[in-house]
Amino acid sequence: MANHDWKMAVVILVALAAGVLLAGGRLLPGTYAQGQMGAGGVVCVVGEAVSGDVPVFLVDAADQALVVYEYDISSDELELTSVRSYRYDKRLTDFHTKDPTVESVRNEILKREG
Repeated sequence: MANHDWKMAVVILVALAAGVLLAGGRLLPGTYAQGQMGAGGVVCVVGEAVSGDVPVFLVDAADQALVVYEYDISSDELELTSVRSYRYDKRLTDFHTKDPTVESVRNEILKREG
């Protein structure tokens, strides 16, 4: 296995381990339907390497939180870069969006239907 492939495998294993730990250390349950998530509601997404750094995102649906790590391939280190709750973010209708806004699309649809 090439050195880069080996390091990517380490990133994925670390991300999975972090997901299990954030899920309370419970073992991963079996496969579920598409609408449900395993690992206690924690989803791990490993991004594409950029300049030797690999972003690792953990989304905790139960706590409605996003945790972001950055894995440095060259030093083999994992760094916590950001943690944020999105509990209240998702209640916003429009926030720093470009046209058309959600409200203008809604009004246009209602005008066409009515």
